Order: sequence, then structure tokens, then C-alpha cells
Amino acid sequence: MPTYLVQTSFAHCFRRAVPVDLRPVIGLRELRYSLGTLRKREAQRTAKKLAAATSLLFDKIRTTEMSKLAPEQLTDIVHNYIKNWLKADAEEAPKNSIDDVCEYHYDMGSAYTEQMEECYLERHRGKYNRVAHLVDMTLEAQGLTLEDVGSSHDELCHEIATATLSLLQSRLALASSKVIKAEEITNDLLKQYPATPTAQPVIPALEEDDDGNELLRNVVERYCAENERENWKPKTAKENRAALQLFLDFVGHDIKCNQLSYKLIRNYKDALSKLPPNRNKDSRYKGKSIQELLAMDCEPMKTNTANKMLNRLSGFLETARKEGFVKENYAADMTFKKRRSAKDERSPYTHEDLIALFHSEQYTNDTHEKPFQFWAPIIALFTGMRVNEIAQLHLDDIHNQDGVWVFDINNNTDDKKVKNQNAKRKIPLAPFLVKTLRLPDYVAKLRADGEQRLFPEITRHRDGYGQRISRWFNGDGGKSKFIGYRRQCGIESTKDVRKDFHSFRHTAIDHLKQKLHEGVNVDCMLYVNGHGVRDSETFKRYGTDFKPTMLFETVTKYITHDVDLDLAHLAKSKWVVITDE
Repeated sequence: MPTYLVQTSFAHCFRRAVPVDLRPVIGLRELRYSLGTLRKREAQRTAKKLAAATSLLFDKIRTTEMSKLAPEQLTDIVHNYIKNWLKADAEEAPKNSIDDVCEYHYDMGSAYTEQMEECYLERHRGKYNRVAHLVDMTLEAQGLTLEDVGSSHDELCHEIATATLSLLQSRLALASSKVIKAEEITNDLLKQYPATPTAQPVIPALEEDDDGNELLRNVVERYCAENERENWKPKTAKENRAALQLFLDFVGHDIKCNQLSYKLIRNYKDALSKLPPNRNKDSRYKGKSIQELLAMDCEPMKTNTANKMLNRLSGFLETARKEGFVKENYAADMTFKKRRSAKDERSPYTHEDLIALFHSEQYTNDTHEKPFQFWAPIIALFTGMRVNEIAQLHLDDIHNQDGVWVFDINNNTDDKKVKNQNAKRKIPLAPFLVKTLRLPDYVAKLRADGEQRLFPEITRHRDGYGQRISRWFNGDGGKSKFIGYRRQCGIESTKDVRKDFHSFRHTAIDHLKQKLHEGVNVDCMLYVNGHGVRDSETFKRYGTDFKPTMLFETVTKYITHDVDLDLAHLAKSKWVVITDE
């Protein structure tokens, strides 16, 4: 018997109705919590308390206590929305000639008119439904949340509605072959919502004190500002600033460069082995000093994280040494040894694990809510692809080459990235994916629906598209009560036996390694898994890539998970397209 659940809807916050079919897409529309009891009266008492707390939250959202966007922030959001809208529109329209473009928009004319009517009506009434959905997607695409917008939400809805009306007017102009008119509308719109100029980092002028030594914090700021102007991307800048800020918090913000020493760095290294990760995000640690954290019994940051902190400090000190601020790079080569060998960082899934994962209630009863939840584990098992490689797939990345269907792993668009040059490769699809699960037919259906990506329900985050899959599969590290699909299937991960989504990659590789004696080619296997080949430089310099037909015959045809695990029931899923053939 299940425990009682309490459910509340954020739609009330903004006094707008949200269609049920959009709620899973938008997210943040509902929260559900288990009340942890089978007793009705106890559940009712707990629910009342939660209702009171929720009411206070809604009141806070409705008032100015919540954050409010500055005018330039609101304009920036709308500007980015317009640019993304125009980019998507350009990608969908034919590229042959201007006549073809106009004909395309002529065919879409009735749809544009209908959308304009709905948009105008919502703006006139001040009650946003479809526009609110656009705003939610826009915020997510730009890495923002409803909390960031706060009381500016209705204002943002109004501006997005206004911009959308102009964009649709420009497309109707194209439908009438009024190309110049369409350009004028979009240019005027971008002038109305201009992007805020990005200010160049200011490199502080350093004034040395009487002893000829500068305050360390000033040298840190100079180092960061120079690199932000010339080298670093926003993510790199944020990570380096966080690492150097942690060091300054440890040594003190009034320390001078001549006070640094090897002993001080050793003490810092010892402290890193005890400090927790995300100290400024976790409510247990937020606002506490380094000394207070060291006095707590915290679960320390991972070795890789600590080494990143030390390496970034070393990079700063090396520059400071070259510029004469310090005598030595006191952090050079001062890192922790990895606690486990590379091969032990993840464990492959056992046969019993795979049975639990693919014969679960979700797979046997076909209850996966999103396509990626059905497809991603299967693709990972049959290819060994990394999570981000799967999540970022475009429909054009799944195509037939020389009679063989392949996954084309590349970074030929701005929203895709690869781990390294070896990661660029073509992986033949196993017959189970092509003939039984009919993945090419599913791709064709998505293309007919106007989609461009295999998983359009997944949005891009700072590190790519893979985060959504990882969190669904692995859980969120205890930040909520969601334990992740893996643990729902009874598969635990320990310090000695680590299992997560990446374990599929180890499973796929191990599956092929055990069949080397049957005819699996080592070099082809290494290529398919993105590891390069044994004589990588010679291979790159002379000749072309392996042909898909060769890769299929020497690697893919030996993949037998569908037989080993009896996966025939997967073909009955709603995500498998059945054609008339």
C-alpha cells in the first residue's frame, strides 16, 4: 500500500492555468512529496502544515520580496529569445532560394495567423497560457529559473508576447514575398530589445607597497581579469575564480605575495582533503568560514575536485612567478594521488543488474514518461556512447551510410561538443536497434513532426545536454527524495563498486573484450568506443576512417545483449514506431 502524497501546483503562483499536457514539459509546475505515513489522519495533519508553508511561498512570489529583473536584464532575455527564434526559423526554412523561402512561409500562413490571434488575446487579457510556456522554455534555455524572474514574470510574458507578434508579422510579410518589409520588422524589433554590451574586464593597476610586495588578492584579480579578456570562456572564468577565492578564504585576504610558502600550500592541500564540495550552495555549509567547516564532520570533496583546485592555483602561481610577484610556484605538482586506478573508477553492470534495469516495471509495462528514459539506457548499452554524446544527438546524426545505419558523433553545430578528437566517430547501429526497435523509423517520425534533435525534450545546460539523463538515472545526490532510476531498480553504488550511467560504457566495452577470441577487431573496437587506435598518429596521418561496413562486421555484429537479456518486450513500447511494412 503506498504512502499518502501531497501535491501542489505552482500555476496558482502566477494565477494562470497550465494545460495538463504541458506540465511535464514545463517542469516546476507541480511538486509531489511522500508524507511518509500510511495513516490518513497523520497524513492530513502533515498536509495542512505543508499547505500553510506553500501559501507563504506563494505570497512571497506575488510580492516584491522575490527578485525583480532590472530593465536591462529583461531586455536581454527578450533579445536572446528573438535571436533564438530567428535562428530556429532559418534552420527550418529551405535554403535553396528566396522564392523557396517565401513559398515555405506562404504554406505556413494560416498557422502564423492562428498563433498571432492566440498571442494577441492573451496579451490583451493579461492572462498567459501559451506565452507562459514560451517564457518557461526561454528561461531554461538561458540558464534561468522562475525564482530569478520573480515578480517580473507577468512583465516578461507581456514582452515575449509583444516580440512574438512582431516575429509572426515578419513571417507573414515573407509569405507575401515582402522580403524587405520582413527585414525591417525584425531589425526594428532587435532595436527595441538591444543586447546589453558586454563590458570588458577591468585589469586593476597594481601599486606595490613599501616592501615591494603586492597584496595577493590584487594579483589574483589582475590574473582573472586578463584571462577573462583574452582567453577564458564564462565557465572557465567562474571555475578559476571559485578556486582562487577558496584559497584566499583559507590564507586570508590581507596576505601578501611574499608570505606564500611551500608549507602554507601543504597546509591548504591538507585542508582540501577535509573541506566539502559546493560549500556556497549547500545550506549546511553556506556562510561558514573555512575554520568552521574544518571543525565539522563533512564529507570531503572528491579527489578529482581537490586536484582541480590545486591545479588552478598552480596555474595562477606560475603566472605570478613569471611576472615577478612570487619567487616560486609553490603549488607545482602538489596534487593528490588518485585513490583508485582508472579502470576501477566505474564498475560494469552484471547480468543481474541488466536484467533489473531492462525488465523493470517501467520497461515491462511501458510507463516511461519521456522518450529519453526509454531510449538512452538502450543506446548506451548497445554502443558504449557517453551520456552527453547520446543526449545531444541531432536527427541528422543518425543516417544510413553504405547500407549501414550509424550514429555520427561530431561537433559540427554549436550546441554539440566532443570529449576529444578521437571521440569523433561513426558507430554502426546494432540490428536490434534497427530492425526490432526501429530507431530509424522513430527518427523519421520526429523529422516529420518538425523536430531536429533525437530528444527535443532535453534542454542544454552549462555542460551540455547530458545532465537531464544523468540526474534521472543516477538521482540528484540527495538534494531531494528522488533516488534515480538505477536505485529504483535496486542497484546501489558504493565507494568500492561505483555504478552509474557511465557504467553502461564499461559494460559495452567489457562485452566486446570478452569476444576478442570470436573475431572482434581490437583497433575497430577502440575506434567505435572513441579511444583512437593503437598507432593513433600513423592512423590519423595516413588513410581514411574505418568504413561502417567494416566496423559492423568486426564489432557491432558481436553485440548480443538482446539475446543475452531477452529484450523482445521492448519492441512493444509506445516509443517504438510501427509502420505498415
